[in-house]
Order: sequence, then structure tokens, then C-alpha cells
Amino acid sequence: MFGGIEIIAVEPGTEIEHEGKKLTVTETNAVQIGKRMYMTEAHVVALKAQGKKEAAAMPLFGGKL
Repeated sequence: MFGGIEIIAVEPGTEIEHEGKKLTVTETNAVQIGKRMYMTEAHVVALKAQGKKEAAAMPLFGGKL
């Protein structure tokens, strides 16, 4: 979960069908449908790292009160 969105790691080239259309997850493209986002494992790792970096910069979340 990230910001209320379920993150699902998939292989590049995975096709997600939505309303009769096929949407493809690539190394540079994630697919979001409703509260689910499909992305590659590399994107998941980068998203987690960014979240930790931003949390560390905030006193409340970085443990600096």
C-alpha cells in the first residue's frame, strides 16, 4: 500500500485488461486501475526508497522530535 493504492509488482510486458483494452506494464510505464497500481519490481524498489527518503526528511517520521 502506498497512499491508499495497492502496489502490485509484475514482470515488464505484463498486459492488464481494463474495459476491453490491454494496457502494458513496461520499464517506464506503470498501469493504475482504481486503487491498484501495477509496476515492475524496479519501480517498487524505487518507490519504497523515495518514501523512506521523504519520511526521514520529516521530523515526525524521521524520529527527530
